[in-house]
Amino acid sequence: MPPLTTPFNIAHRGARSLAPENTMPAFRKALEVGAHGIESDVRVSADGRLILHHDSTFERTTNVKVVFPQRSADLVHTFEWSEIAGLDAGSWFGERDPFSTIAGGRVSPSEVQAFCGSAVPLLGEMLLFVRDHELFFNIEIKPLPAAMAGFDVAAKVVECVEMAGLDTGRFSISSFHHPYLRRVKDMRGDIEVNALIGENLARPQDWDAYEFAVYNANVDLIDLLQLQQAWRHGCRVNLYTVNRLAQMHHYLELGVEKIITDYPQLLSDHPPAARNHNRQSRGFQPFADRMSRNIRNELSKAFARALTEHRPTAVFKVADKLARTSAPCCRDYIDDRLERYRRVFDRAWATPNDDFRLSLLAWDESLFFEVHEILEPLWLQAHGDYKLFLQAMIRAAGCYMKEEAGYPAPAASLAAKALPVLRTHRDLLDRYVDSGRLLEALTPPLSPAPLLLDASSP
Repeated sequence: MPPLTTPFNIAHRGARSLAPENTMPAFRKALEVGAHGIESDVRVSADGRLILHHDSTFERTTNVKVVFPQRSADLVHTFEWSEIAGLDAGSWFGERDPFSTIAGGRVSPSEVQAFCGSAVPLLGEMLLFVRDHELFFNIEIKPLPAAMAGFDVAAKVVECVEMAGLDTGRFSISSFHHPYLRRVKDMRGDIEVNALIGENLARPQDWDAYEFAVYNANVDLIDLLQLQQAWRHGCRVNLYTVNRLAQMHHYLELGVEKIITDYPQLLSDHPPAARNHNRQSRGFQPFADRMSRNIRNELSKAFARALTEHRPTAVFKVADKLARTSAPCCRDYIDDRLERYRRVFDRAWATPNDDFRLSLLAWDESLFFEVHEILEPLWLQAHGDYKLFLQAMIRAAGCYMKEEAGYPAPAASLAAKALPVLRTHRDLLDRYVDSGRLLEALTPPLSPAPLLLDASSP
């Protein structure tokens, strides 16, 4: 496990792609595959016990229809703990294979059999588990129904944590119902609370007045502009539910602190590189600041020339000149760019490459300005379908330039222009890579730029 100051791989409801969600097998599996922490949901039984269960009813993930056929659609809070304790919360996973991990061989028949009879856990049971195994625990409090409005669930959660003796650095309390978080802060100002936002996909995420120090935002609604604004207000940001490896790496490198995922095994198997591709996102503004724009243009043009002419020293001379009079954020940008340029140079000249493949090497280092500089001369000389194809690739790179700089609407517009052309002429890209990865990423809602030559996303 990395130092506790930087936990980032959080298993959503446990490793729910490998075991039945919100059960001890899922929590143990999260530990087994290398997750740094676990997220789980707190609901309340009719007699005031704090249980771990996501849905408002038991229908989807237990055998309640068999045990209580007349009450199967009843809300969780109408069941006593003695009734809940008798439910089977594990057999459904083997019957439905919700993530196709059984069919894919990631979950064995013996494991499926062992899941049968798994119980709905109590919060206290889970707190002891994470304490004993030194995991991080994101405790999400689900909103209570009106019938239980008088039950102080936030206080009960805090009381439960205190009884377990869990150190404050080992957990956070989150909720979409922000009054619960204010209640926690009133009781214990030292407990980290995470304001959940983005529950309704039909509406933009509501950051309100940036009241909270930490926000857990919906990855399907996020863009760089939102992240930048949150950071400018001094807020930290985590994202849920991030299930594609390229997205995980992209947002961790941008500065998101925790990734909440159904696939913790994926991030454990492919940890992010120890670098920040987008340091400029917090200070370097190539679309809004003249100095940033000039540095971007001079550096990317010099790189493209050096790459195609096999003259690497030229770009380093330009970078040295630009760095001498630049602000710290610009020097960070230059240093970061040079680091990636070196990797491209090492690969570019190891084997023969044509200019288009050189652009793909740059793409896989997120050098989208540079992709444009490499492809533009090819586009100017091309004709017919190939010219249209190159224009679409330039627009795809431009889409990610805009997205990276915090302009989601122009990014989406460029993606919309590039996508139909790339679909029509995908055979031209398939000569080099699997075009499906790029087509999927550009299809709304826009996903982070995929790796093309070095694809490792699921």
